[in-house]
Amino acid sequence: MNRYETLMLARPDITSDELTNLQEQVEKALGKTGTKVSVFDRWGKYRLAYPVQKNSFGVYILARYEIADEVRTQALSDISTLLKIKWNDHVIRFVTKALDADAPTEYQKPEPVDGGGQERRFDKTLSKIEASLKDKKPAPGVLAPKSEPAAGKPAPGKPAAGESVPGEPAPKEEEPQPTEETKVEEA
Repeated sequence: MNRYETLMLARPDITSDELTNLQEQVEKALGKTGTKVSVFDRWGKYRLAYPVQKNSFGVYILARYEIADEVRTQALSDISTLLKIKWNDHVIRFVTKALDADAPTEYQKPEPVDGGGQERRFDKTLSKIEASLKDKKPAPGVLAPKSEPAAGKPAPGKPAAGESVPGEPAPKEEEPQPTEETKVEEA
């Protein structure tokens, strides 16, 4: 038995239903030759080093499987045909590689853009905000809520009624509006 892996690069907008369908079809194509998929892992969304088919991001998917020597060419041909023809709209690149017999089954993958680190950063920010609320001090980078001025007191930076601000002309006093009595007297 020979161990192989296929690393697929899918469009960033691939849905989870499409990924499930892809997994089923890869397992079905390899199952025709008696090959069983041991790992089908969605790595996540990553920024690409250069645009591939006008995409700056892509979703990586890893499939690992063992193929018997007598059906090796047929199985590799089946998976290549499946990805090139049937899934060409979603899988934009793929590579199949033979693994060493003594290669470890575990692998290390980098942290994706769409998960992992983002959640941890959000949790840290959330804990800072919660701590600042307990201390009644705003956390660094977090805006403090605006406080309302007390009744009868002007808001900070605003003059009280009748006061003038230095460097600005004094407010004009309103002229009294003529009443009916003053209108009659004028006539």
